Amino acid sequence: MSKYLYVIIETPGCRTLDFLDQAIEKDNLRKSVFLHTDDPRLASTKEYSSWSAAENNHFQFSEQNPQDFEESFIILTNHSCLAIQLEAVVVFLSQQSEMEIGRIISFIHGPILENQPDNFFNWLDGVAHFSDCFCFVDRSNQNGSFLKEVEDRYKTLRYPLETFQLGKKSNRWAQILNPSPRRVSHIFDTPDLLDEEDTVENDPFLKRLPNGIRQRTIPLLFSDKLD
Repeated sequence: MSKYLYVIIETPGCRTLDFLDQAIEKDNLRKSVFLHTDDPRLASTKEYSSWSAAENNHFQFSEQNPQDFEESFIILTNHSCLAIQLEAVVVFLSQQSEMEIGRIISFIHGPILENQPDNFFNWLDGVAHFSDCFCFVDRSNQNGSFLKEVEDRYKTLRYPLETFQLGKKSNRWAQILNPSPRRVSHIFDTPDLLDEEDTVENDPFLKRLPNGIRQRTIPLLFSDKLD
């Protein structure tokens, strides 16, 4: 049986751990673990481990080793560069013979769409490039039109990512967690099947120019807020 690593990106306010708890309860035969930076939200979760990224882009885990679990969810932090964290995920998976990428799932808090911070769509374009699906949380009449704007944006750009509006229960977890890829980026594809322009080094959000700057940058938007 394959062991999957799911990569989670989130805006503040999403209650992501509550939803992930709900997701794994739908399939309690699989042994799951949550992996993230030291976080007070951990108290209610079933299995967890904190992580840190070393200077050489290698993850270090504390309490639990993701190799011991059938299903691991690594929740990326808003307090560090997203590109560096994704590079660390690539390195980690390249060293695991039994693990493969599940999906990159991004949780978007609906109220943020009503009052978007500066550079929000620069951030969201980078996130969409890597994501297999967007999960919108707390949709309302006030933010519904903004949510549709986001969905229409990536449909127009022909991004293959899926979108879901999450409710308190009865969410489509089997579809959300389906490991079939829907992302634009090819950084997790089998290297020998990639064209040169699709390699990790040439991904536009990871590639560094001669001056050391990324070809396209993903701004650090929420580092001053609790995740």
